[in-house]
Amino acid sequence: MTERDLKDIFIKLKKKIVNDFKGNINPSNLNCVKIQVSGFTNKLKSVYPYRGLKDIPAFYEHEERTILFNKDLVKLLDRDFIINILYHELLHASSFRKIDKHKDKTTVKSGFYTQIFKKGKKINYFKLLNEGVIQYFTNKKTGFVKDSGYQWEANRISFLIEDIGDSILEKLFFKEILKGLKKLFIKILIAQKFWLS
Repeated sequence: MTERDLKDIFIKLKKKIVNDFKGNINPSNLNCVKIQVSGFTNKLKSVYPYRGLKDIPAFYEHEERTILFNKDLVKLLDRDFIINILYHELLHASSFRKIDKHKDKTTVKSGFYTQIFKKGKKINYFKLLNEGVIQYFTNKKTGFVKDSGYQWEANRISFLIEDIGDSILEKLFFKEILKGLKKLFIKILIAQKFWLS
């Protein structure tokens, strides 16, 4: 696949996500998102302290509102895998809510995920829950890709939402309007202890 193909897919997927989650996504959250294809190395600096960047295909940079895609992997990955990755990263962008910056602390909120950067340390709350929900939706909307990330977490989400359904999960995830149910949902997940990394 060429970089041009990747960018064409990116544009189409932005429209698809808005259509797939009508009423739950603000299209302006995606309109400003860009894609950048570049070589990754362990020396590439991100606003967020990701490790081993050369080994991952892509990540979403909240402050830059940009998906960074690993140039070395564009030609190696098949089309279905690239679609899965881009959709996943665009869901990060579409669920992004805010960045609070203070003198010695920055807080990022996106979907169910909260990241706090304080005194050179990063604290994650509900990262795996967030990634599981994103991969669950990605699998449903683009098809399952065997080797894509967060499949274990997506499988847990499939099991957990049998009783509440996708439409409520979408509202919880994108709009945060059902706070009481969200608290209950998170309480159940905390009891299972594997979501707090």
